[in-house]
Amino acid sequence: MPRSDTRAPRAPTEDPDRPPPVRVHGTTSQIQHDEIAERAYELYLARGSNDGHAIDDWLEAEQMLRRRRGRRTTEPEEKPH
Repeated sequence: MPRSDTRAPRAPTEDPDRPPPVRVHGTTSQIQHDEIAERAYELYLARGSNDGHAIDDWLEAEQMLRRRRGRRTTEPEEKPH
């Protein structure tokens, strides 16, 4: 008699080609791959579209977004008077 599959159904997964979001210093804010790619492309264009700096552009874009997100999540909330 054939054995039935007793495993639980798999949950839908995200796009396997897309890297996971980047966590920002332990906060719940996340930087998405597309945001980094867009900012890196802006840096590439600002530099005159010169090739050979993709990794530098990517790392700089990621760092810029982390700093921006870090400021948003670490700014003290305004207290009501």
